[in-house]
Amino acid sequence: MNINIFTALKPLHIDGRKEHSAHAPILDLPPESKQWIYIPLVGPNGVDIELTSKVGDHVTIGHVIGVRKDMHVPFFSSVSGTIIRKENKYHPVVGRPVPHFVIENNGKNVQASSIQPLSMNATQDQIINQMKIGGLTGLGGSGFPTYFKYQSAKDVEYVLINGVECEPYLSTDYQAAQVYAEEVLKGSELFRIAAGADKVIIAFKSTKVAIKEALQPYLTQYPHIEVRSVPDVYPMGWERTLVKTVLHRDYDKFPIEAKVIVSNITSAIALHDLVILGQPVIERILTLSGAGLHQEVNVRVPVGMLMSDVVKAIGGYAMDSVTAFIGGPMSAKAVKDDQFAVQPHFGGYTVLAPISSQEETCLRCGACTSNCPANLQPIEIKLALDSHNNARLLKLDAMKCVECGICTYVCPSKIEVTEAVRQGKAKTRIELAKQLVKAS
Repeated sequence: MNINIFTALKPLHIDGRKEHSAHAPILDLPPESKQWIYIPLVGPNGVDIELTSKVGDHVTIGHVIGVRKDMHVPFFSSVSGTIIRKENKYHPVVGRPVPHFVIENNGKNVQASSIQPLSMNATQDQIINQMKIGGLTGLGGSGFPTYFKYQSAKDVEYVLINGVECEPYLSTDYQAAQVYAEEVLKGSELFRIAAGADKVIIAFKSTKVAIKEALQPYLTQYPHIEVRSVPDVYPMGWERTLVKTVLHRDYDKFPIEAKVIVSNITSAIALHDLVILGQPVIERILTLSGAGLHQEVNVRVPVGMLMSDVVKAIGGYAMDSVTAFIGGPMSAKAVKDDQFAVQPHFGGYTVLAPISSQEETCLRCGACTSNCPANLQPIEIKLALDSHNNARLLKLDAMKCVECGICTYVCPSKIEVTEAVRQGKAKTRIELAKQLVKAS
């Protein structure tokens, strides 16, 4: 199958606006800011978790709170303390308030010993099992259980480590790759063993040479790993684009069809910690950036800390009214407030001055179509949605949209095309489910 990755006249470069957060040291929050931790009792897909703890229990760092019922993904406490109550909090991924355990941090930082450390000599099966019991999920934003794609992989030739981080404002991967360069390489090698692959390629933007400089002193110890730069264009971090650019391979639905597995560079660090230290993801580095904040910085945050507490700890908001996103502003949806718990796959929090614009009539200029990296017709999807033309909507294949945000970004009429396509995808899911019911 010949899939055209860049349908635009030329790849789209977007101003990264990363300079403020990218060059500041990673900030450690004061202990008093971490008093309360909120652990959701459902997965990011809304499925309940099977609880192994209850209100009143004393917990330690790494203690298992519960396990997702659908994919066996454990949830961990990121602090030591006591579960004092159950409380409903908004979960921005699920899209509604869900029950959370509230843990009061006792500040003692007592570590659990539930996961046995291994070594770089661990076998393929041992590494994959460690991913599973350690609850490792895609830290580049997907949140998909990592063990799932590695345990089912066959005939893998390459593991592609995605360090591109093409979203504006975000510099989490860029910073982490420099501070934890050796862990990146060890984690990448562990991914290679888990996949049974021949080679690992770590990809990063050509403008981010500091990543290569940080990795270079250790590379001779890892003969199966190479680093490679890619153009600074958007959405280079989308795995289909990255696989095509780096390996010149196409695929239909999943990278494994091209004998490739793609994992995030921060996930490589997390895999190192899980295998070598026996430590699950109980904290992560977040980029907090944008004109709406007093300080733009990368900060180390325990999983489950409220974003409102994180913002307060770094100096608060710079204006009374802001528009904020979990992640970068191109592909993320704005959140209604900051009263939500940080999750392992959150990479950043972008806070901008209030965004408002007046939509105008579509000019039929074709910019959204010519710039779509998934080779879709975004405005046609919107028109089919608006006219309730479900047959037309299904033919337009909205499910292939990766919600990169380009169609809205390039629209001269300021139409929220990406949001319309998101709704088109939801409508498509409903229509496909109806068809499945009828067929059965």
